[in-house]
Amino acid sequence: MAIKFQYNKTSLGELGKQLKMRQKALPTIKSKESALRSEVKKAKDTAQDFQRQLDALTAQYGKLLGVDNIDLQFTEDAIEEIATISEDMNATSEDIGARRLHTVMEYLLEDISFNAGGDYPTVTVKIDKKYVDEHLDKMIRDRDLKKYVL
Repeated sequence: MAIKFQYNKTSLGELGKQLKMRQKALPTIKSKESALRSEVKKAKDTAQDFQRQLDALTAQYGKLLGVDNIDLQFTEDAIEEIATISEDMNATSEDIGARRLHTVMEYLLEDISFNAGGDYPTVTVKIDKKYVDEHLDKMIRDRDLKKYVL
């Protein structure tokens, strides 16, 4: 039984050149990997920061509308959806950071705020993901169309 060996005629000089090229490319690859990791971390931090800030903001709106006898309650999936929409809007249009949360919340609660008068007994309003999707759908569609307007 005969064993075949593959013989490569690459010279030692050529191998040295390839090694040097790869050594030169390594810092570039590492810096790109590092940049990518930091972008992913930043995106995760942004979403978490938005949710933390949104918790405080929903409490403020609850107190504000509580004066007008409206018991405002937000579900976790609604808060996640608002944070996602705000982050999305910052990514696709001007990035105004957490101020976007105020804009989105104002738009979301516009009808409730307008109709609140305090003349009625306490009314409980539960904001869930479905409510958020229904009320912010127009805002999202308008944003998508703005990029086509000259």
